[in-house]
Amino acid sequence: MAPNCNASAERFVHSIKSECLSRIMLFGETGLRRAITAYMEHDNRERPHQEIGNDVIQGNPRLATGSVECTERLGGILKHSRRAA
Repeated sequence: MAPNCNASAERFVHSIKSECLSRIMLFGETGLRRAITAYMEHDNRERPHQEIGNDVIQGNPRLATGSVECTERLGGILKHSRRAA
């Protein structure tokens, strides 16, 4: 029914494994769930996606002025830079 769904799911699994899960040591299911939740928030609210014009899925539009701030998730594994308001 949807030929591109499998490719999208495989790309997401590859991204989360290479950008997040392979870089941290997990202890139990709680740690795994916490890491996946943090990655999902980063992926949906901070990371630009090429298929939608280098924009984020959820979140605020980018600002053109202001100083640059860097935020980190998972102890610095996931980083995001944005302009302060």
